[in-house]
Order: sequence, then structure tokens, then C-alpha cells
Amino acid sequence: MSPGLLGFVVVALLGFALYWLIKSMNKQMSKIEVPREDELRTVEELFTSVVSMWSLLGIVDADNTLTALGWWGLPKALELAWDH
Repeated sequence: MSPGLLGFVVVALLGFALYWLIKSMNKQMSKIEVPREDELRTVEELFTSVVSMWSLLGIVDADNTLTALGWWGLPKALELAWDH
């Protein structure tokens, strides 16, 4: 017993869908802008001042790694800030 025409059509449709998906993904990937070096430095400088405050609040530890409070609290704080 063979799958016949229906099996061939299903496999062909899956192949076409995969081709279309990859083509669409490549188009979207080409739109991504890579940040420039000066933009990265600016963001790093801004976060350096913020991380020192986070350290005082216990959000990051001595190695500037998020603590359990940071993992829980930062997303909640950002959500509250962006909602208003």
C-alpha cells in the first residue's frame, strides 16, 4: 500500500511552505540593523550608572550579576514603567 497522490501533494505543500518560510526569514533578517560601536558605548555608559544603583538595592551582586530579586523585580518594574 502506498501513500499515492495525496501523500505526494502533502509532501510537496510542506516543501513549498518551508521554501516560502526560509525566503521570508531571509528578507526579515536583512532588515536588522547592527548597532554601531558608538551606540553600544553610550548604552554601556548609561547602564554603568544604573548598575551601581541596582547594587545598592540588591538587584545585582558584587559581580554585577542579577540576584533572585533582580530576576523577579526588574521585569515587573519595567512593565510598570512602560504601562504608564
